[in-house]
Amino acid sequence: MLFLIALLIAVSFSLLCAPALRKKPLPFYIAATLLSAAVVILAQYRIENEIVQKYILALFSKGAVATAFWCVVMFVGALPQKSALRKRLMPSRGELSIFSALLTLSHIVTYAVIYIKRLINPDFDPQTDFIVTCAVVILLLCIIIPLTVMSFKKVRSKMKPKTWKSIQRTAYLFFALIYVHVLVLYLPRAIRGTDGYLLTVTVYTAVWALYLVMRLRKYFTERRKSNNKAAANTLSFLGFAIPVITVFFIAGGLSKQENIPVGTPAAAAETSAAEVTTSSVTETAVPRTTAMQTTTKTPVVQTTAELTTATVSGTVTAVETTETETEAAATTVAVTETDYVPQTEAETTAEQTSAATETAVTTTVAEETEPPAPKIFNDGTFTGKAYGYDGYIYVTITVENDMITSISSTCEEEDISYWLSCREKVISQIIDSQQTEVDAVSGATYSSDAIMKAVAAALESARK
Repeated sequence: MLFLIALLIAVSFSLLCAPALRKKPLPFYIAATLLSAAVVILAQYRIENEIVQKYILALFSKGAVATAFWCVVMFVGALPQKSALRKRLMPSRGELSIFSALLTLSHIVTYAVIYIKRLINPDFDPQTDFIVTCAVVILLLCIIIPLTVMSFKKVRSKMKPKTWKSIQRTAYLFFALIYVHVLVLYLPRAIRGTDGYLLTVTVYTAVWALYLVMRLRKYFTERRKSNNKAAANTLSFLGFAIPVITVFFIAGGLSKQENIPVGTPAAAAETSAAEVTTSSVTETAVPRTTAMQTTTKTPVVQTTAELTTATVSGTVTAVETTETETEAAATTVAVTETDYVPQTEAETTAEQTSAATETAVTTTVAEETEPPAPKIFNDGTFTGKAYGYDGYIYVTITVENDMITSISSTCEEEDISYWLSCREKVISQIIDSQQTEVDAVSGATYSSDAIMKAVAAALESARK
């Protein structure tokens, strides 16, 4: 979704501002630089507004806008020579390249900060996807820096046209590596079933497949002078459809359907106690309260035999008549031998007898109850933190009678999809088992482990 919005922005900007960008590029360069700097600064803080976080800041910090502008730059070269769109945009292609590179700074610097934090963290264990991503990014930087420098007219005028053109051909590799970078980051999430990433991968594949088709079609129609339009159209259709369908079915077919809607850190970063306090806690607490509810009240006492028997909720079936009960029974017998007894007096006698029976039963149950074991943890609310995929994860736990009754969590990871995909399952397991070491969610190992470690740290702070 972000990339579609970014494409709309990039295409609209290029069509409307290309002539002005070519005539006076400096104000555009300054604006792009300031915008990138603002994004880098804001990315270090949690923005509470969901629209700003999800649809404005993420457009630049995640590189969607920069990638969309690079698409415009590359597609201009793939357009037919006589195309009106090519004639409008081609003169400004160099300036568009520089503008795109300056917008890319927001993405590069934001993620450089994240990756450096991960590398210097002693608990971080680099895995294959991280290593591949770093390698691709280094290659992209090695290509984009000289291409951007050579896009300035003063630099280009001092170079031989043939040399300049030969170096510019590395732009094809640059564009291909962008797609590789996207697949490394997003395809695993699409396979995991993370909400929205199947569409994202499909859209990126469609755009790159379309560019490849347009490039090949232009080569055969303009360079090779091929007049077989039917064959060209068929090959173009297959060249576009095959990669899109393949990627779609790979991501969708292998998806584990672990769908959890992805929100912003502000809107979705907290798991409330109500969400994770499940029936397991209630079931554990029930035996403690049920054991204390052992009497059954008898509203009216009618005979002496009924006064000497008390029903006790499955635990105590009969209670010996106490001195109080004997006196109450005698009183009741005496009353029954008279001609008339007021109703209120009978009710009062019954209530006194029932109260005496309850007192005897409660005393018996109390005498049979073993003394409680000493508590290990203090009751109350405690916090802990641990490093996750690309940032710290925080938890707040509530402890009652040496039991964790609720857990809430917040996340400082730049990409919260990993945390979102595992938080509910891991938290539920911890509460159900009352243990801090439970099964991690596949594909979100770092975030799962961080939640467990953070709960363990919070529990340690609760220890007496």
